[in-house]
Amino acid sequence: ERFRLITENVADLIAVFAPDGRRVYHNPAYQELLGYAPDHPRPDVERFHQVHPEDRKRIRAIFADTLRAGTKHRIECRVLASDGAIHHVESHVSALRDESGRVVNVLVVARDITERKRSEARVRELAALVETAHDAIYVRDLSRHITYWSPGARRLYGWSADEVLGRSADELFYKADTPELLAIRQTVLEKGYWTGELRQFDKHDRELVVLARRTLLRDARGEPVSILNINTDVTELRRLEARLLSDQRMEIIGSLTGGIAHDLNNMLSPILMGAELLGLASLDERSRKTVEAISTSARHGTALVRQLMAFAKGNDGERIVVQIAPFLAEVEALLRQTLPRTITLSVSAAPDCWPVLADATQLKQILVNLCINSRDAMPGNGLVSIEADNILVDAALAREHPGASPGAHLRIRVSDTGSGIPPGVMARIFDPFFTTKAPGKGTGLGLSTVLGIVKGHGGFLEVESEPGRGTVFRLHFPMLKIEPDVAAPVPVTRPVASGRGETILVVDDDPGIRELMRALLTQQG
Repeated sequence: ERFRLITENVADLIAVFAPDGRRVYHNPAYQELLGYAPDHPRPDVERFHQVHPEDRKRIRAIFADTLRAGTKHRIECRVLASDGAIHHVESHVSALRDESGRVVNVLVVARDITERKRSEARVRELAALVETAHDAIYVRDLSRHITYWSPGARRLYGWSADEVLGRSADELFYKADTPELLAIRQTVLEKGYWTGELRQFDKHDRELVVLARRTLLRDARGEPVSILNINTDVTELRRLEARLLSDQRMEIIGSLTGGIAHDLNNMLSPILMGAELLGLASLDERSRKTVEAISTSARHGTALVRQLMAFAKGNDGERIVVQIAPFLAEVEALLRQTLPRTITLSVSAAPDCWPVLADATQLKQILVNLCINSRDAMPGNGLVSIEADNILVDAALAREHPGASPGAHLRIRVSDTGSGIPPGVMARIFDPFFTTKAPGKGTGLGLSTVLGIVKGHGGFLEVESEPGRGTVFRLHFPMLKIEPDVAAPVPVTRPVASGRGETILVVDDDPGIRELMRALLTQQG
């Protein structure tokens, strides 16, 4: 009677089986879960029918061992309810003995663990998703120490789980604890979540941009225990967006610059022609020097206009087949007259360099511009190198540079051992009129002109620099697919012809230029 009172008032399933496997007793909890009523059809002849077919062989062996040796077993198996539902149970199997110690029955005390098994399955599914996710997933406690590190986190940041578990996440990813990080942490604690972009550093000190999602995790009592972090690498996406915005900005500025250059040219042309007319007249020494000063200043202005036009229309100019080895020899001769003796110049080209179709004057201009910048970055001594070789640009590299195409390219590498470019300046070096030089020492158009010319030739440009370790520019130009035998035109100097009373129609929208042109032509007969 005492046994019955106990078994009928517990939540666990209790059943007693005879040595032949007949179920001779079960409590109400057993009946409630599995649906077997006391008067279930022929309950005295059931033989493990309530056990899942896939588990019956194992259960029969355990039952036999308990009968034979009296061994206690703790097992998990699946059982079938009367309606066909499957339940997972955790069972303790033991022998019931008579007064002589002989095993007469088998006692099974079981607990329903179906929900636990479902939860474990969900956890395994989630774990599998986490293990295969491309995102970096990690958990840190409220003291900022990492307690979980996914394979995706290892792939993104470079550290293994053994290297980071127990370490401070902020010390790994950031150079310093900033007010922004403190504010984000406070937001997570107050609101339970935060989403935004962060700049972090990986194991190799490479800067990353990540889309970060942070969620506060709580225990069963609702108390905060840790923070779940899911970070998506958007470094490449943001870099391409920045490059695209820069290209769009350059196009807009180029259009504006072209208009300004045209107007400046219209203003400078009358000054130059007027100075030439005055130079033909008989002037005293003082007046002659004044005219020369006017002419010199105007010519400087026209040189600036040419720079502006080269920036605005980088693809203008006469294209010829340029063989890089003899071309670089000309550039080297020019640079040896330009660079101070304290700077070592090294120029080389691979013997099989492909030709390119290019404006040789513009190519020379951009190489000289880059070398002049290198000179200015090395006030003492140093090394400037120009190297040329072939490279096959794949689709991945071409995608990084809008307007570029995969295929064979000529690569010209200009490097120096100068002071380098600070990270804060690097993002602006191609902006027109941006310069770090003292007032009057530069126009800020050098690198923007270089970029405009390279892109105008269908190429692209890469730059690497580190303060104190120099700068490297890599210029890529598409290889000439057909190699016609085209030689560079030889400039011919002809004497200014004198007129014989012909009539010439002068057309210009600027009255000043028309008048001065008329005067010059009249002067020449």
